[in-house]
Amino acid sequence: MQTSSGFTLIELLVTLAVLASIAAPSFRTVIDNNRAATLSNDVLGSLSLARSEAVKRARNVTVCPNTDGIADCVDTDQWQGGWVIFYDKEDGTHELLRVTNGQAGSATITGPKKVVYAPAGNATVTGSNFTVTAGDVDARLVCVEASGRAEIKIKKGDVTSC
Repeated sequence: MQTSSGFTLIELLVTLAVLASIAAPSFRTVIDNNRAATLSNDVLGSLSLARSEAVKRARNVTVCPNTDGIADCVDTDQWQGGWVIFYDKEDGTHELLRVTNGQAGSATITGPKKVVYAPAGNATVTGSNFTVTAGDVDARLVCVEASGRAEIKIKKGDVTSC
């Protein structure tokens, strides 16, 4: 009688299932960290675009929460529903520069009711800076200085605000 060495398919599948059940909880942290980083980078990118467009067009450029893609601000500090970037034209109408759609999932973005960049590139922030949270990972802060410069900080330890 011939004996074989190795694993059967059943043994291999059981081993993989056990390993997957051990790795799944830590993988959730990776997903939440990536979601928070992505969303905070989206906010930072939009603020950078608005600042550069304000300087380029020599006009005020506004970034504000919005849910319908029309160049009107929604009076809220919740940004996960989406936001718009627009500037005021000479005839008093708004010209949309970018529409960012809402984010699905458990992530939240809270921030000012709007950020307005002047032609010199400086910012007027109505409210607080941005806080991006996703799951149980450390929140990200998107800090906007009066000069218009924005940066991301991870909210943990002694870093709790901008």
